[in-house]
Amino acid sequence: MRSDPELRAKWQAFRRGTITSLVREVAKRVRAEAPGVKIRASVFRHPRGDALTVAQDWSAWCREGLVDIIAPMDSAADTDELRRMLALQKPAAGDRVLTPSYYPSTHEDPDFGARELMDQIGVGRAAGLPGFGVFTFDNRLIRMLTPGKEKPE
Repeated sequence: MRSDPELRAKWQAFRRGTITSLVREVAKRVRAEAPGVKIRASVFRHPRGDALTVAQDWSAWCREGLVDIIAPMDSAADTDELRRMLALQKPAAGDRVLTPSYYPSTHEDPDFGARELMDQIGVGRAAGLPGFGVFTFDNRLIRMLTPGKEKPE
């Protein structure tokens, strides 16, 4: 497959289609069983590239109305990178609610802390986004937010 671009393209289309079919079926069943419930999908962050690499065609899910809230996993190295990603994500989300998810505990920079997390949240707010998520709530994040504390009381 690696040496045959046509076969690779067919495989990628099959994977995207299979995952989108699953998302479509889940959305249909959730809406039938619990009308009014909002469906949120946590997704990889690059709307075009990740449709090919991890088969998450989340911009299509948004266009089709399969999800109400899209939450890209935006672990950015800095605020400039985050701004670039949001500039790609906003049009891909269309009329769906975009709420980026930040992963401070998995950040490669060991000096990444509460100030940097707040800066990233500020970028989302400046972009007009209604909210955000924080994942991997662990001891590293607790130390970031409450210096001197190893574990919550």
